[in-house]
Amino acid sequence: MLGIDLPAQQTKLDHEPIHVIGQIQPHGGLLVLEEPELKILQVSNNTSRVLGIPAEAMLEKTLEDVLDPFQVERIKAGLSEENLDLINPTKIWARKKGDDYAVFDGVFHRNSDGCLILELEPAVSRETIPFLSFYHLARASINQLQQTSNLRDFCQIIVKEVRKV
Repeated sequence: MLGIDLPAQQTKLDHEPIHVIGQIQPHGGLLVLEEPELKILQVSNNTSRVLGIPAEAMLEKTLEDVLDPFQVERIKAGLSEENLDLINPTKIWARKKGDDYAVFDGVFHRNSDGCLILELEPAVSRETIPFLSFYHLARASINQLQQTSNLRDFCQIIVKEVRKV
């Protein structure tokens, strides 16, 4: 078996040019966004086929120019929590033509440069799965509880998180 230096490999992937990453998902799309206004800095070539908007036309626009304002406000609220587990995965819909919408499962990541990356894959189901929302809330709560060092903080987190549910 060959020895692989994983930290070096991870570092290489962390600095991988975005245009190479865009080649990986022919069935979905990838957008690189600048926070807080969610300005579109880069898109994968296949995003135009997926969203029906030429890639060049999306550059330097905001996510609100591509998605409806209600949806963008919901996304911004989730991103403001700093814990992407609360928002991932999320249903994202984009108008293609007229009343024709495409529905995607969206996943957000932050890279080492501080950019927000949105991966879009065609949704298996157009319905939001309620259990996923609860799952994300529970997982985020458990993560916070594991980081507490005393009983008082533990109890305060429990009260705060139960109110969210």
